[in-house]
Amino acid sequence: MNRGQISEYAQKVLGALEQATAEGAGNGDIAVAFSGGLDSTIISTLLASYSPPKLYTVGIEGSFDLLIGEQTAEMLGLPWEGIVVEEQDLIDAIFEIVKIIPTTNPVTISFEMPLFLVASRIKERHIYSGQGADELFAGYAKYVEMTDEEREQTIHDDLIRLLEQGLNYEKDLVNHHNKELHCPYVHPLVLDVVRSIPLTEEFRGSERKAVLRDVARLLELGEIADRKKKAAQYGSGIMKTLRHAAKRNGMTVRAFIRVLAREGEMP
Repeated sequence: MNRGQISEYAQKVLGALEQATAEGAGNGDIAVAFSGGLDSTIISTLLASYSPPKLYTVGIEGSFDLLIGEQTAEMLGLPWEGIVVEEQDLIDAIFEIVKIIPTTNPVTISFEMPLFLVASRIKERHIYSGQGADELFAGYAKYVEMTDEEREQTIHDDLIRLLEQGLNYEKDLVNHHNKELHCPYVHPLVLDVVRSIPLTEEFRGSERKAVLRDVARLLELGEIADRKKKAAQYGSGIMKTLRHAAKRNGMTVRAFIRVLAREGEMP
């Protein structure tokens, strides 16, 4: 399939994202949970055409996400603030998170931590997130080695899990702080468009998020269209810090979180 045909898919996705992002974007009270990666950069760029959002990046001092978040925000010309956290901040947050969402899964907890910390510390009421892009546009590394049949089924299962569980977790975490969460990638308009895209176009060769990268090119985002990025729990340094804390207490991360869930603090 040639570039012109591929761009048709990207143009449709872009049009749907523009409509999805526009809902609630004009009130001037907008923040983005910003990693500096492809997903949140596209959302930030679209929001900026209505009212410049404030971009917030969470991370341990010196983490990859803080570095790339600041650099990308500067490139976009948008206001940015780094939320630098330490081990005790993460421990305190875990104690709060497990009271809001019914899980002690370490991957889930560490993944949701940046959004929770953004919601707990900012003044803006409306928080935009890039959540859903990996499920919709074949973004996870695990998809690379799968057969077409395995990949299609896994992407479907991951999307259902996101829509039925993950988004509810995130909304609850944000609502806990009297904020409102917006996830344009899972807006019905975007979902309808993505369902019409063949999986071979969403995953061209070994290129993940192929159509979404074309969207970034349509927005003239330059090198960001080709940017590869770590998952939030790793790029932020959160998982590494939790592992160190758990090891120091002679535990796995899973056991460490379960103790915090029961007791609220370590002995």
